[in-house]
Amino acid sequence: MLIRFDGILELEGMLLGGQAFRWRFEDGWFHNVLFNNFVSARQVDKGVEFACGPDDESVIAPLFRDYLRLDDDLVAIGKTISKGEQISAAVSKYQGLRILRQEPWECLVSFICSANSNIPRISTNVEDMARNFGHALEMNGHVRSAFPTPDELADAGEQKLRDLGLGFRAKYVAAAA
Repeated sequence: MLIRFDGILELEGMLLGGQAFRWRFEDGWFHNVLFNNFVSARQVDKGVEFACGPDDESVIAPLFRDYLRLDDDLVAIGKTISKGEQISAAVSKYQGLRILRQEPWECLVSFICSANSNIPRISTNVEDMARNFGHALEMNGHVRSAFPTPDELADAGEQKLRDLGLGFRAKYVAAAA
């Protein structure tokens, strides 16, 4: 399905640049689990093409559009925040970069995992939690797991989170859950 969009967009930077940690790029598509659906997406001339499952694409399309914040007016936002030289330069350099509207629980746990860490390790920690404590989803031969709910992580407990390599962060993830 095509989500039509004719504004400026930098999909790769948005999905792989360290805002969210579970996007993977393979065979020209970005893959992740959002809204309890396996989602595959790619930027095309007329917008963003995507596929999803198990829900119908017509159900997920408005949610995905909102997640990507395609209705934000980046030109107006850029004018508003470009008050200093450094911000003006950043706005100019990264014109199509949008802040993802992520699911708050996964975003919070990812932030906890980011303490004294790096993007590859955060990605591993977050994906390991999903794989071990979330439910699996499949689409076109790809299998990924939904991010676990607070109850699922609370049931896992601190020790199982430590066993996944979260280190001192396990205590804080378990407490948040």
